[in-house]
Amino acid sequence: MSEVLVVDDAENCREPLVRLLRLMGYEVSSAASGLEALACVRQHRPDAILLDLMMPEMDGVSFLRVLRASEAWRDVPVIVVSAISDGAMLHEASDLGITRMLLKSRFTGDDLLDCLREVCGSAA
Repeated sequence: MSEVLVVDDAENCREPLVRLLRLMGYEVSSAASGLEALACVRQHRPDAILLDLMMPEMDGVSFLRVLRASEAWRDVPVIVVSAISDGAMLHEASDLGITRMLLKSRFTGDDLLDCLREVCGSAA
């Protein structure tokens, strides 16, 4: 079963994604910050990460820097799910090797599932 880590400080954004992915058969864990996400990744390497960029404590770009610096995690696919559609933070995330970008206000559940199927296959 494919495992996905959902990282977003906003519970009203994070929990619907968690529920949708579980309904689609993915094993899902979640984190409310980059620091929490690092703890999750250290415990168990996910097949893909859905990552918000704007978070307290450790933002998405800082999390990506740590992830990409690690030989064990540098190839984990990261799909940025953010309200940021342009700017330095998004450009830096792109430079660090994100797999895809979904704009929070514009993607559908099908868009998300298509992205996940591309990067880690079907849920089963």
